Amino acid sequence: HIRMYTELKMFGEQDLKWYSVESKDEFRKEHLDWTDKLQHYKMGVYTRIYPEYMYETICKPIGEYYPILLDKSSNYNDESNTQSNCVKGYIGKPSCLIVSIRKGGNESFERATIEYKLTKQDDIVCVDRVQSLGKFNQKLEVEWTPILLKLDQQVLSCVRDKRFETVKL
Repeated sequence: HIRMYTELKMFGEQDLKWYSVESKDEFRKEHLDWTDKLQHYKMGVYTRIYPEYMYETICKPIGEYYPILLDKSSNYNDESNTQSNCVKGYIGKPSCLIVSIRKGGNESFERATIEYKLTKQDDIVCVDRVQSLGKFNQKLEVEWTPILLKLDQQVLSCVRDKRFETVKL
């Protein structure tokens, strides 16, 4: 936290104050905010550009579960903040495709963060689910299994589509 405070001051943050002295929740929130600010100074803001059909296919609801294809720094930061994970660091990795699945609606806090990795073998694009985790990187309950399998099919369908293009950053 001290290092981050010092770095942010060096980047010119004039109104930076260390408020989190009373509670762990305040500290965590402040720490995530400072992490976001540092990331912005060091890496800028990203937008991942996917073909429109990928949104239509991947983001189809699965029962009461709503997949969201993450595509902007703000989406990654929100997911990382809500889930208390490090997914915001994946925005600049072109081989990763990140989907947030929200139970019950778009703004739900009951969600899973899913990482797919795209690779190429003999001119064929392959997709593998690498991680599927809940809040604080915890394993998902068994109820998520059929949802993840359906999402796997939706993602694979996108990759197999003749319109598929690798992500543009």
